[in-house]
Amino acid sequence: MPVKLDENAKKNKYYYVFEVRDVHGKRVTYKKRGFRTKKEAEVAEIAKRNEVNHGVVLKPQKTLYADYLVEWIKNRRDLRESTKHSYTRMINNHIIPIVGRTLLSDLNTMAVESIVRSIEGKGFSSGHNKNFCHIIHKSLQDAVIKGMIASNPASLITKPKRQSREMSYWTPEEAKKFLVATRSHRLHLIFALAIHCGLRRGEILGLRVSDVDLENKRLSIRNIINFKKALQPGAKTVSGIRSVDIPNYIVEQIRIRLQTIEEEREKYGDGYHNLGHLICTKSGQPLSLRSLGDVWARLQQKHKMRRIRFHDLRHTCATLLLSLDIHPKVVQSMLGHSSYKITMDLYSHVMPNIKSNAAEALENLLK
Repeated sequence: MPVKLDENAKKNKYYYVFEVRDVHGKRVTYKKRGFRTKKEAEVAEIAKRNEVNHGVVLKPQKTLYADYLVEWIKNRRDLRESTKHSYTRMINNHIIPIVGRTLLSDLNTMAVESIVRSIEGKGFSSGHNKNFCHIIHKSLQDAVIKGMIASNPASLITKPKRQSREMSYWTPEEAKKFLVATRSHRLHLIFALAIHCGLRRGEILGLRVSDVDLENKRLSIRNIINFKKALQPGAKTVSGIRSVDIPNYIVEQIRIRLQTIEEEREKYGDGYHNLGHLICTKSGQPLSLRSLGDVWARLQQKHKMRRIRFHDLRHTCATLLLSLDIHPKVVQSMLGHSSYKITMDLYSHVMPNIKSNAAEALENLLK
C-alpha cells in the first residue's frame, strides 16, 4: 500500500511512498510526508504517479511564493481595475507577511490551510475570507498551468463559508427624517437617488448630465466612478446597465442640481472643469468615493441617525418598495440585479408579509 501511517509522528501522520524504475532500469523512490488524512495522501500520491508516468519532470522551483504572487496579480488582465487594486492590497498587506520566504514548490495542503487560518484570525468578514481563499487557489492553479508546480495544494483545503450578515436598513420614518434634514445640503441629490431609486454609490457618482431625461423622467445608468475617480463605462454587472424611472421629487432635485452647476461654473470661470458630471465638486471635478464616505459619516453623526453603511440606503429602497407590495421582478429591474434569485434571497425578510397579504387577499375574494 503506497499510503502509510506513521504512528510515531505527532501530527500529519500519513505519507506516501512508492518505487518505479527509470529508463535505465534503476529503482527510484518517491516519498512525501506531512499529510493530515489518508485521502489527502492518496490524492497527492496519484498526482505524483501521473506526473512520473507522463514524463513530467518539474525542476525544483526556487521562486518564493510571495514573489510569484506579486507577478501573478500584476499580469492579470481579466480583472476589473477596482478588483485588481483590491486584490493587490490584500496580497501585499496580508498574504505576503504570512507566507514570508516560503518557496512556491514547498507549499502543500497543510501549509495553505495554515495560511488561510492565519488570515481568518485577523477578524475579516466571511466574504473577505472567501476572497482571500480565491486569490490563493487561483494563483496556485495558474502555477500548475504554467508548469511551476505539479498540483494545486489549495484544492483540498476546507474553504471558509460565507455567513449571511443581518441586513441593515432604515425605516420609512428614519429615511424621511434624513431626507428632510439634508434637503438644503449641496449633495442632497446623492442620498435622494440612493433612497428613492436604489442606485449604487458608483452609479450615482458616474451619472453625467447627458444621462438625464427629465421630460420622460428617466435616468440612464451607463457608467460608474472607480476608486481612481475615473469614469468607467459599464456597471457592476451587465444588468446594471439600465434605465431607471424617477419620481417627481427626484426630477425636482435634479433641476436644482443643474442650476447649482450653472452657478458654480459661472463663479469659477476658466477654473471650472466642465466634464459633464451631474455629481461633482464645486469646480466640476468628479467626486471621489472616499469624499462621499466622509460626507455620509458626518451627516449621519450631525443629524443623530442610526448608523448604517451608504450601501444600506439601497437596501432601504428595496425593502420599502417590497413592503408596498411592489413585485420583486420590478425591484430586481430597478436595482439592476443580475438575477431574480438574488433579489429574492437578499430580501426574503420582507417576503412573509407579502405572502400573508396574498393569502388574505385570496381569502377575501372567495368569501
